[in-house]
Amino acid sequence: MHRHWRPSSLARTWSTLGARIGRPQQASEPAAASPLHATTLKISFRPVVVIQTHRAMSTDTPAPELQEPHILRKSVIASANWVSLKKIEWVDPRGVTRSWETAERTTRSGDCDAVAILALLKGGPKPTETVLTLQYRPPVDKLCVELPAGLIDKGETAEKAAVRELKEETGYHGNVVRTTGIQVNDPGLTNANMKLCILDVDRSLPENMHPVATPEDGEFIDRRLVPVRELLAKLEAFQQEGLAVDARLMHLAIGMNLSGFLTDTVDGSS
Repeated sequence: MHRHWRPSSLARTWSTLGARIGRPQQASEPAAASPLHATTLKISFRPVVVIQTHRAMSTDTPAPELQEPHILRKSVIASANWVSLKKIEWVDPRGVTRSWETAERTTRSGDCDAVAILALLKGGPKPTETVLTLQYRPPVDKLCVELPAGLIDKGETAEKAAVRELKEETGYHGNVVRTTGIQVNDPGLTNANMKLCILDVDRSLPENMHPVATPEDGEFIDRRLVPVRELLAKLEAFQQEGLAVDARLMHLAIGMNLSGFLTDTVDGSS
């Protein structure tokens, strides 16, 4: 029997983003109490007991060798304008052939489908804010709270798509300061993927003082500005009102809170 501990390592990934929104960098400064209400998460550490068992095995029966799982073939079950339903035949690590049903976008022109935008609005006396979008999503039959996002056009970079989509959906002009790699959205259901772009938006610029969105036909988008330090609390309030919150946005807010940088003052003037 072995006893292991699992310390959290979430905080190490947020130093860059913390710097973008004006987090104080003094290493010796003690952490302030979280400004969030009861939504602030407390982490406790519990020992995890791992019991190792040994199964007697005949010397005449060697352990089966595992192999790399791989796809044999894909076949189209049904296809529409935006989505295709396919059947995947694949081989598992033990060599057993299995089947899987998956939904795939028909619009992918490169290695990445879409981009999401985390816009950081700075300048003036206000604290750093981010902009969220609210729009009705028929698959869940609810108004959904999301980051601005959109598909990447053919021949377009993720950065160009991010600037374009932010302007179309919110009216704000921003500059890309960081782009992530490709992440998958829901790998048990679809191969859809996306990148996240972080943009700085200067509120003092004339084009950002009275932004006007230019959504595409059929898009009905409501824009909401939320102080970054209040993001988690605001998302939970939206849920209490009956709105759906995009899981990726909620995970981002929880991760930011766990990292600890939201416990510091968000200056917004930097």
